[in-house]
Amino acid sequence: MARDTTPFNCDQYRGHPHPGMVGFCENVEHMTLQNEARRQGRPGASKSVVHLPALGSPEASQLGYACVGGQAFKRLTSGWEQVSAAGGGWQRCKGG
Repeated sequence: MARDTTPFNCDQYRGHPHPGMVGFCENVEHMTLQNEARRQGRPGASKSVVHLPALGSPEASQLGYACVGGQAFKRLTSGWEQVSAAGGGWQRCKGG
């Protein structure tokens, strides 16, 4: 289990003989995150996971987006703002 917003680490199934294993893992992971958010009365996570640079890196400063603990943030003049995903929920990410 990971300590970020991709707790099932579905990348481990990329070499699995069954081609649908990664998709299955990602769907179960998303349902688990949505159910946990619903139980806690919080907004749910996005189904998509994007790759972003880590907060504090030169790439994040240049791009204006950063990944912090698996959550995508956008640079504002006064700080950082959590990013909403196009498909709903807050945007999950890797790289930070």
